[in-house]
Amino acid sequence: MSDLQMPAPAMLDLAARAAEALVRRSEELGRTEAWDGEFRDELVEKLMEDPPERGRPSDEVLEQALADILPPALRLDHPRCFGFVPSCPT
Repeated sequence: MSDLQMPAPAMLDLAARAAEALVRRSEELGRTEAWDGEFRDELVEKLMEDPPERGRPSDEVLEQALADILPPALRLDHPRCFGFVPSCPT
């Protein structure tokens, strides 16, 4: 198996952990703000670095996404978010 492949049980475990995190986020939406304000500078500071020369463990990448990307993002699914913000995720 190459470094770019992951065994099926590991993929399923990672997918389950990501799904659990998103469900927790959804359950907590009503207790948080719809938006914490401008987050671009914060994300640039945390994420704009040279790509790693070697891969990182998927657990580490998931934890970074949950800690550094999801919290400051606009919560379009928030019950008090009435704005429409068009986006192109591709």
